[in-house]
Formats: sequence, C-alpha cells, structure tokens
Amino acid sequence: MFALRSPFCVLLVLGCATSFALADEATLPNQFATQKTQPAVANKILEHARFLKQDSPDRPQIDAATLRTMNALPQYSLVVDNAVFHLSGPFAFYGGRQIALAFVEVDDEVHARVLYRSNSQFSWRMCDATDGGHLGKGFHEFDKQVPIPVTVALLKMYDEPQTVQSFDNDASRSQSDLAKFLLQGLTIDRRSQQCISQADGHYYSREYAALIPSQPMVFSLVGKRLTTASSGLVADPREVKLPAREHLPNLQKEVDSFRFTSVAYAEVNAGQGELTGRVFDSFDGKLRYLFFEDRKGRAALSTVEHLLPEVNALGLRSRYVDTQGMDAPLLEYFLQIPAAFGGKKEPGYTSNWRYVRQLPIIQYYYSGQGRMVPSIFPP
Repeated sequence: MFALRSPFCVLLVLGCATSFALADEATLPNQFATQKTQPAVANKILEHARFLKQDSPDRPQIDAATLRTMNALPQYSLVVDNAVFHLSGPFAFYGGRQIALAFVEVDDEVHARVLYRSNSQFSWRMCDATDGGHLGKGFHEFDKQVPIPVTVALLKMYDEPQTVQSFDNDASRSQSDLAKFLLQGLTIDRRSQQCISQADGHYYSREYAALIPSQPMVFSLVGKRLTTASSGLVADPREVKLPAREHLPNLQKEVDSFRFTSVAYAEVNAGQGELTGRVFDSFDGKLRYLFFEDRKGRAALSTVEHLLPEVNALGLRSRYVDTQGMDAPLLEYFLQIPAAFGGKKEPGYTSNWRYVRQLPIIQYYYSGQGRMVPSIFPP
C-alpha cells in the first residue's frame, strides 16, 4: 500500500487540479507527467514551506512573502515515489545557466530548495551551500543529482524560463541578479556555522551530511586511471567494467524522451546545441538511466539513479550511485580531460567525444540498438 498524505488534497473542493492522495501502487501516476499548479495551491504550498534560517548577515532571508512579491511561485507539480516536487519554472542565471525552486513535499512537510542545471551533464542538481558565485558540490558532485523525472521536467521547460520580479521594486535589477538573490537566500554561506568544508575543497551543509551518506552505491569497477591536464585522476575508459546485465538499461523499452537546446554545447559543436534526452530503466527495474544524444548521433550518459532509496527532505534519493566515470559528459573542461583524449592546460569547455566514445556503457548503448559508434570526426 502506498499513501502520500498531502496537506493540499483538501484544495480539491476549490476545483484545483493538484491532488496527490494515492490509493496504491497500481494507481501511481506517470512520474514524467507534470500537473499545472493552480495559484491557490501554489500559495498554500508557500504557507506550509520551511525556509532556511540564515546565520550570515549578508544573506537575504527568503520567506513566503518574498517569493510572492517576486512571483517566484511553483508552476508545476509531479510525484516521485514518496515525494511531491512543486517546481518553479527555470530562472535565467549568469552565463546561460539556469536555477529553479523546488518545494519538496515529504513526510507531511514542505521544504524550500534551490536547484541548478549543470552545463556539462545537462542534469539538474540540488544546491545547499555557496561561496560567492561558487556552488557547493557535496561529497562527490554526482551525489547532488535530483531524481531523473525532476531533471526531465525542468529541461522540458528550458526554452520558457519563468520571469521573476524585483523584491524591492528596483526595475534595474536583471533576471540573473534576481536569480542570484534567490540562490543566496536559499543556500548557506560556506563560512557559516551550518557548513562543513572538506580538505579537498568540497563543502556542504550539516543538514546535507545528516541526510546523505558520503559513500556511494557501487555500479562498476575501474581497472586503471589516467591523469587529466589539471593533474586530477579519471577512469581510463578502456579499463572500466560494465555492471551485471540485469543492471544495464533495457534499450528496447524507452521510458521517456524529449529535446532541449544547450547553448554551452552549441559553442563547442559548430553551433549545434540541440540534444535528445532518452530515459531507460534497467532490466531488473531497479536502476534508471538518462542519456543525451546530439544531432550527429553522439551520446553520453548523464545520470544513473537507483529507484529503491526514498526521496528525502533535500529532494534527493537517500542513496546514490557512483558510475565510476561512465557518466563523462559530451561537454567538458579542457583541464578535466586526459591529454591522450584532447585535454590541455587551457580554460573553457571543449568536446569530450574522443573520451566518451571509448566508455563501455556508451558502446553498449549503440550495440544494444544495432548502431555503430559515431566516428571521432567531425569533432
């Protein structure tokens, strides 16, 4: 028996469309289908939301009244297992990036969170701590990926960003400035007593450390590592083992697909930024995969999500998967690529296809569909 007790079910009497009282597993909705959140429901969500209490004097204290003034209300809702995500549309951020608000309803509580889109992975992540313009990456970075249906929902809204209004009637503030205001108000400062910093430069909130384990779930094994242009270590794509067959994606049963355009990817791909996202579940139904493929047929794995751990108050699965480098993106920093695959001590992004095409999961992706792996050229 599955039951999600939502404080917003009572709004059905008002004729609102949102109701998440579910009788059993057989009646669970499509996790990739969003419902429009009516204004009355959106305001009720804000009334119940728990907001971060800032202890840094230079951080804005965001509350329901602030978000109403800014018109930063949830626009869509979707159910992901034990949680309901009430999502704003994406807000334009600096450098072509985007952020969004997520009001995560779980265990009869609603938690206000801020999400951001990764330029390279194309996935959306939860952000709990920032340092100026820098985003805290958790223990490993991939541990901050939101459930795949949430990423899909926000990417489908990519071309229709939500317009936010100024919190103080200052018409000169740009949309990016206002988005930064929201980001700063819904994350803790790295210098805060609420923050933990690691020796390797990673940092995260104490709440995050309490809800997310530092050790990931094992996905595959790496036999050898290569040094990147910045002296980091990444998996040798020729020495990574695939997991057992039952954990591999069933490429004959596509769960969902969609298109979106990445401006950042277009800059390294001759102006072509259109990508197709494709979602597959594993043969045993315990894992979910999100791949992206460009117009020339070059694909990369973005996210692998284990479907059994529940979603917690952060809006994240309580356990996460380490794909051991098999999620290397099509778009990568020069500095994070081994020299043998085009890495250089130069700033900026470049195509990472030389590296990605060698990964066993990518070769499986093509062979499982009876396709050839595209050549290295054109880049």
